[in-house]
Amino acid sequence: MKLPLRLTLGQVPTEHYFNNELKAIDTLPVTKDIAIPKNLDQALSGPLRQEWKRVFKAELEQMTLRDVWEAVDKEKTMKTIRHHWVFNIKHHSDGTIEKFKACLVAQGDRQRPGVDCIKTYVPTTSLMSLRLVLAHALCSSWTLSSFNVSRAYLYSPLKEMVFIEPPTYFCPQLKGKALRIKNAL
Repeated sequence: MKLPLRLTLGQVPTEHYFNNELKAIDTLPVTKDIAIPKNLDQALSGPLRQEWKRVFKAELEQMTLRDVWEAVDKEKTMKTIRHHWVFNIKHHSDGTIEKFKACLVAQGDRQRPGVDCIKTYVPTTSLMSLRLVLAHALCSSWTLSSFNVSRAYLYSPLKEMVFIEPPTYFCPQLKGKALRIKNAL
């Protein structure tokens, strides 16, 4: 592919970088796309159902370990929020599957601000702030590191009383109960 312009960064023309990138892209493996389920029924009826069941179990074990909810008797006047599963498949750089991911989430979009929930806040950074930090680190010759806190949201306590319908497919003992959420979902 020919570049319409020839730009130079320092002493090396960008065409050199561009051609190297194209060669690198050509060497990437092509993998068969695996359909990511859109709901629980698709996950449990598909060819990878055993993998998804394993991931469901691990997610529910983490929620139990982190004391995310408390099962209570469901009252007729109690407003509960439905839940659903969100799925993803993470791949290695060579295209092979690294892991399956399933996350149980509350359908918070069904809540009414000021009635069912209070103000929400997610501590994320803007792109401009990130660029500022990276530029400052570069100018100061700092070494940067990053890390991930797996299921970080489970560590965030809720102030309001929120109840969700339990995932009875995996926890049949919770039928007729509601789950009072102690930490964010």
